[in-house]
Amino acid sequence: MDQENRVGRHRGRPRRRFAGFRLGGVLLVSLACICPALGQMRPLAIRGATIFTGEGAPLENATLIVEGGEVSRVGVDAKPPLLARTISGRGKYVTPGLIDVWSALAADAAAGSDPTGSSEPTFNRYADHEIQAALRGGVTAIFLPARGRDGVAGRGALIRLQPGGAAADELVLAADAVMCAALGADPRQPALARARSIQEFRKLWQDARDYREAWDDYKDEVEEYDKKIREYAAKGGEPGATSKPAERAAPARPTPDRDLERLRELRRRTAEGADAAAPDAAEAFDPAADESVVTADPSEPPPRRRPQRRGDRDGPAPTPQEGAAPRPSGETGGDPDRPKKPKEPEIDRRKEALLRVLDGELSLWVEVHRAGDIERVLEIAREFNLRIALVGASGAHYVADKIKQAEAPVILTPGPESMLYTGGPTREADPAMGEALCRAGVAVHFGGARGEVSRHLLLAAAARLGACGSETDLLRRLTAGAADLLGVGQKVGRLVKGAHGDFVVWSANPLSPDAVVERVFIGGVEVYKAEKPGVAAEEGD
Repeated sequence: MDQENRVGRHRGRPRRRFAGFRLGGVLLVSLACICPALGQMRPLAIRGATIFTGEGAPLENATLIVEGGEVSRVGVDAKPPLLARTISGRGKYVTPGLIDVWSALAADAAAGSDPTGSSEPTFNRYADHEIQAALRGGVTAIFLPARGRDGVAGRGALIRLQPGGAAADELVLAADAVMCAALGADPRQPALARARSIQEFRKLWQDARDYREAWDDYKDEVEEYDKKIREYAAKGGEPGATSKPAERAAPARPTPDRDLERLRELRRRTAEGADAAAPDAAEAFDPAADESVVTADPSEPPPRRRPQRRGDRDGPAPTPQEGAAPRPSGETGGDPDRPKKPKEPEIDRRKEALLRVLDGELSLWVEVHRAGDIERVLEIAREFNLRIALVGASGAHYVADKIKQAEAPVILTPGPESMLYTGGPTREADPAMGEALCRAGVAVHFGGARGEVSRHLLLAAAARLGACGSETDLLRRLTAGAADLLGVGQKVGRLVKGAHGDFVVWSANPLSPDAVVERVFIGGVEVYKAEKPGVAAEEGD
């Protein structure tokens, strides 16, 4: 027996060893499958860099930690978690991704003016060459406006620049961030047509206001109607108007004898030439309306009726007699005491979209040039209490005090390429306009306007702003300030806890002539890396 047990144990050992190998193989295959996912889930740490968070002064020799696509910690004392991917930031600068607040990058914007439209579908998420060019300039998000003819063109979208055709839910930060409009942007438009466009622009908002007032009045009328219909039902109105039919008094029906006497009197007076419209005759009961009086007196001849003509059955209903109470609109009964139900206004989708601006839900960005046109736009905004921003705004420095009083931000786009006089909407442009507006206290922001400008956004903004403001102030305008302008300041534009991990690693101070973008991260995932010596390396490489 002992020998058999020993043999059994010997025979079982290879089987257990084989089972162990099989289990190990399964574990290795499983690890190989989940390693890419684990790599994406690994925390990311940039150590020892000068970090501009978008709030306050830059932090020297600080560490930025991103976990789960969001910033978890940032500061001098922040320590990377276990198994974090660590990148040396010694001598490097880290900033939030720049935001281009007026761009046409990778977009095919069709002309048209529809407040219900959106620019989101016009973005080509597979345009990797254009997206990579913007990433090389440190731009990680763009605002893509809706463009069209004069008037309200539609809603603009805020989009993150992720190459490789990322899904829409990963790209779009806000599908309807701003309502966009344009006035006088066409250089071929004469002055009379421009004035007409401004009048039509004002009429849009007046019609939208009237539309809202019509619906407000309708709601009040419905509440009053509900109140009156309950009172009507309590007094014994028509069947179905009260929740308790037993409480409704039954209407008195006329007796045959009394009605026949009144009918005879009506015929006698008619034969004698009396006025058939006398009060007693007008109240005579019509036997055709009640079958109970037809057989009351067989000696009397039946009332004569007009022969029915072809088409009478399907024709229009006879008009009511003069003095008869009109039937309430929309009601089946003829009781003149029954309250009339109010008529519901028609729904207008275009005006519904404009109401979001009138109610303050969306701000209105108007591309407008020439000082006179800017003044008229500001007057319309004040009349209808619109939150407005001016885009392009050539000639805005002439009316800087009025823009400051209206608290309207100005979004500057690249100026004219030539300093010579040129016609069109930008003829009042001035290279020093940005600095003049800044000194006047106007909130100034910057947009690329054309797709190829996004990669030079920082340098273009520095040239437009001039000597007004510090380097930190300029970076703030392109990051946290731009995000606040678009209403997404809690998501992007800052490197604070809970914000998206969208940031840029620069080789030097971003405003220095030799600074280049070395790495770009969106949601903690590296989407761009420069191919040159000196790029920040991962610790342990």
